[in-house]
Amino acid sequence: MSGREKGEHNKKLQLRETSRLQCGVKRTAERTDSEAPSKAASRTTATDAVGDEVGDFDAAAVSESRVVTSNEDSSNSARKEGDQHVRVPLSDPIYRIMHVLPRSDVLEIVKCRFGREECERAAAYFDDSFMKNPLRHLRLQVGCDRPTGLYLFFPKLHYHRGSLRLLDLSRNDLDEDDVATLTQLLDLCSDSPSRSGFSVLEVLDLSYNRRIGNRGALFLLSALRHNDRIRAVILKGISVDDTGAVAVAPFLRQRPFPRMPDGDDEAVTFQETSLRRPPTFFLNFNENRIGAVGTEVLGKGLPAHVSLTVSKQRPFCDKRGPLARR
Repeated sequence: MSGREKGEHNKKLQLRETSRLQCGVKRTAERTDSEAPSKAASRTTATDAVGDEVGDFDAAAVSESRVVTSNEDSSNSARKEGDQHVRVPLSDPIYRIMHVLPRSDVLEIVKCRFGREECERAAAYFDDSFMKNPLRHLRLQVGCDRPTGLYLFFPKLHYHRGSLRLLDLSRNDLDEDDVATLTQLLDLCSDSPSRSGFSVLEVLDLSYNRRIGNRGALFLLSALRHNDRIRAVILKGISVDDTGAVAVAPFLRQRPFPRMPDGDDEAVTFQETSLRRPPTFFLNFNENRIGAVGTEVLGKGLPAHVSLTVSKQRPFCDKRGPLARR
């Protein structure tokens, strides 16, 4: 190649390189002294992408804000899921106590001591799980009195009075007024054995409610004097003494013969009944304060279908020896 041809070839290469660079020219970044090179490059790229109309668009800041917003949303959603998990009833010991048995017709809360808040939660769980189907067996030992929270369950007892066979309200703080309320709520009173009311209750346990006393026991057995459905009344440790025992003795002598359970009913009794043995009425007065006088009066003239136990008594005695009566 001659020198002239080499010069023309070099000019063509220079023109081609110049045109290529002009086609790929980019706007120079207006970098400030305080900006890092990466931020300036990000601003330049974003400005070229959206045009000259956006004058102060920071791609790095936008990208960072999106990441922060995404993280906050994830944290909030995780926090909400955690709160929902905490509110699950299974995390509440009151709920677990009430759902030990996998049955909707049986509820047992045994030897517990609830405060007002626990009673409110228990009443709410009762409404959710035990108001849709008939309740036949209920043990409600929550260890409180009516003002503290036991009153929350009284309307529920009235609702289930037509299906409850066993009711255990022992180890609470009931008094004689509560006994009167319960007899009305459960429809236990009746004018004659043929009119036993709407209740089908067979077993009633009010043991260790020490404030029931003589008057509460007398009111209860007086209300049940014509009830031939009730099969067992458990009144252990309710502070009955000789005076109360003497007062209730006539109602034991007048007890009606218990009604035989219906063929399609599931009887709940403390004594097994067969065709060879007729049903009986059972009264448990153990662990009270009945002395020799009360025991003797209670045992006189009992019908064959009435069974009575008065063991482990701690009667009131004065220093001179005779029994002290209230």
